Amino acid sequence: MSIIEAQVHQKLLQLSRTNEGDFWQHHLTLARLVARGLRLRRSALIQTRTGVGDSALSYLTPILLSDKPVVLVTPPSLQTWLVATEIPRLQTQLATHRSVQIITNLRQKPDGIALITPDFWLGSMLGDRPVATVTTLLNPVDDLWQWVQDHMRCRLQLRDWETLQQQNPAQQHLIQTQYNYLKTNLLRRSPNPYHCHLLSPDEQTHLIKCLQLPKLPEPWRQFQQTLRHEAAKPLCWAMLNRQDRSFSINVAPQKVSTLLKPLWEKQATLFIGGFLDTEKIAPTFRDQIGLDDDLTCVKFTPPRQQQQTQVYLPEKRLPLPNTPEFQGELLTQLQRLVRLSRNVKRPIVLLINDVPLQAQMGSALAAEFGSTVKVEQTNLQADSILICGWDFWRSLTNPLFYGQSLDFPLPQLMAIATLPLPSLENPLVAGRVAHYKAQRQDWFRLYLLPTALRELQRAIYPLHQDQSLIAILDNRINHRAYGQQILDAIQPCSYCSYLDPSWFGYW
Repeated sequence: MSIIEAQVHQKLLQLSRTNEGDFWQHHLTLARLVARGLRLRRSALIQTRTGVGDSALSYLTPILLSDKPVVLVTPPSLQTWLVATEIPRLQTQLATHRSVQIITNLRQKPDGIALITPDFWLGSMLGDRPVATVTTLLNPVDDLWQWVQDHMRCRLQLRDWETLQQQNPAQQHLIQTQYNYLKTNLLRRSPNPYHCHLLSPDEQTHLIKCLQLPKLPEPWRQFQQTLRHEAAKPLCWAMLNRQDRSFSINVAPQKVSTLLKPLWEKQATLFIGGFLDTEKIAPTFRDQIGLDDDLTCVKFTPPRQQQQTQVYLPEKRLPLPNTPEFQGELLTQLQRLVRLSRNVKRPIVLLINDVPLQAQMGSALAAEFGSTVKVEQTNLQADSILICGWDFWRSLTNPLFYGQSLDFPLPQLMAIATLPLPSLENPLVAGRVAHYKAQRQDWFRLYLLPTALRELQRAIYPLHQDQSLIAILDNRINHRAYGQQILDAIQPCSYCSYLDPSWFGYW
């Protein structure tokens, strides 16, 4: 063990003896891994199986005690918490005075610790200007693919078409013709809950006519560059607003590994994520981000302080989600669960991703339970029954994942109507699946299932903080080969096919 690693180990042992709440069982191991990565400038991929707030002490301690510069890439909300609260607290406890700065680019090598948001970091790393080579820590890397999508996504709106006409006055008629053609065609499409449609080859041909004009303002020039990057498999789609009959054209790379792979060759990178892959070496995740170098891979067990969650799996005769009988049986199960749970004064969360089904279940339950039923509302009370989709629940509980507190009680019950497998009815999901099919790859194993596992683990993470009940009403978990993988992903928990009244405080 080197001097810096021994120093980090000793400091953390001292902190563990203080009475400041639970001490995450893997703090020492993760801290030594980060210290080693900083000392040797060696990359590592670490799966913590917990929230960012639980592991912050582990990577901040070696960063604060080291004398080497480091770039810390975090989302804006996490950056704010680190700079305003966690880093000052630790600097006081560790008696360190390292320089901490927020930067927007990497043109110069930072002194001490430099914090940067994913958008600014990607702008520097993927840009044309040279960047400083500094050991970089990405946290939480769970959302890296989405970070790249958000950064690289280009959008053409009505004002951009007007700007294009102003810059090319001689081609105004051509531009207007293409715009009218796209608008007419897109508004003829059948509506879907996602309000988007992939552009057909014919529609892309009309769009390309505008991209071939002599003067392309921004964002047209960037749109053209993204569309031409064939190795990144760009996906082109339209977002529709049928109320005002407007639309926007979007493009974003699907194969982000081609963009990210060169970045990992520039400097040592420490990847820290909560829920990345079912395997320790994370082959699916690494392939997705273009990480094929030899590096240290670690996957921790769930924290000991987490409560063992009870998971209710109804009998195997429960109808599958794609059958006509499912809706009626789902309502029966939800009514039974909600009635039993009313004895405990904590919220109830019903995860239903299908928007029409949300409305139907909401109306039926409101007829019995009144105004306590809320459909995707944030003002939760102890007696609230929240019906929402996976994205809404994630946004609601993100503060807890990032080490902050929630302004509502943790739920007593979470009932999952259907597993969070991305729907092929979503045109963007269908577009990604088409890419995997074209490469003759297993699109379910490489895309749908890993996405569902990460979403499920992230969703139930808050429930491990207190004794809660999870009811999975999607019977595919019993009848499909991937069911056991899903059950393994939500550990620690115990399973039962019946409802024990003691779970609801009846004795």
